[in-house]
Amino acid sequence: MPIYKDLEEINVEFNQQATEAFYLLYARFENRAQELDRNKNENVYQQTLAKYLYTLKTDLEKIAVAIMEKNAAIREFEHLKRNLTNRIHHYIQEFTSKSQSL
Repeated sequence: MPIYKDLEEINVEFNQQATEAFYLLYARFENRAQELDRNKNENVYQQTLAKYLYTLKTDLEKIAVAIMEKNAAIREFEHLKRNLTNRIHHYIQEFTSKSQSL
């Protein structure tokens, strides 16, 4: 009989992987953004931010899909999908918020 993880364990697993992906990508973005003079190149900065946000979103979606595939038999699957979608939005908002302080 297979042992199923509960929703909380799955959320923790996602958050661990997502946090690592977030900080690795943010460090790269921060280095890139510091090379730009926002007064002269705001549009380049915004394009760079958009590129990194897109990369973050796709990276987090890949993590979420892998977790959902591993846990497809969970009873609360729809709840899991909603949770992961909400967590992805949270990480994107956090990235955007942190980028404003640069």
